[in-house]
Amino acid sequence: MNLALVTPQSLELNRTTQAPTGEQWAAYSALFAYFNAELFGDELPPCILNFNGQLRRAYGFFAKDRWQSGERTTHEISLNPKTLKTRTPIEIAATVVHEMAHLWQATLGNSKCRAYHDREWANKMVEVGLMPSNTGKPGGKRTGSQMTHYSIEGGVFDVAFAKMPSEFLLPWLAGRALDPSKPPKPRNDKTKFTCPGCQANAWGIATLKIVCMGCYQLMTATGGAPYGCESSY
Repeated sequence: MNLALVTPQSLELNRTTQAPTGEQWAAYSALFAYFNAELFGDELPPCILNFNGQLRRAYGFFAKDRWQSGERTTHEISLNPKTLKTRTPIEIAATVVHEMAHLWQATLGNSKCRAYHDREWANKMVEVGLMPSNTGKPGGKRTGSQMTHYSIEGGVFDVAFAKMPSEFLLPWLAGRALDPSKPPKPRNDKTKFTCPGCQANAWGIATLKIVCMGCYQLMTATGGAPYGCESSY
């Protein structure tokens, strides 16, 4: 995707002829093209850019070969629209880049590991200026099934975002904005439970007492939920 084809003038044309749908997807496409050029050497192939409001715990996801047109297939990057109002523009942009790192691995990477956030992906994230972390803070695990990140201060992502044209930011935001005067409600996110005998797994709210019927042993809580690309902590 050539960033030279995306200009404030072309964005304005979309705003005037296809608003609001054209406004949103013109900016979304420009955001993708900009970071493709700045962080990935313009090597990433085009893909479907989408929004998915069914995501429960994730800010976004990448899906390999999700779409088909005749003999052609392409991948999908989706953002969770329910979270957009609760996040800053740089956080939204970082989620797009997070998913672009998955696109890079799916199309240009060499890893044969099936783990969703493996070492190759984590190394690429660091290269583009985002530090993978399962907690979203320094010291968190860099790989795993459920992973988020934080921006490396002064890194290439920070620098690229600082000089990015404001026209590339998403003009339409959904979700419910946070009220700073009210504390967040407690969540009942699912927790992973593992049988100490046969190592079978189950998931449920953290307060459950789950017995493995094969071993007749109480399963112990061992981790977070098994789904989602980025935790919406």
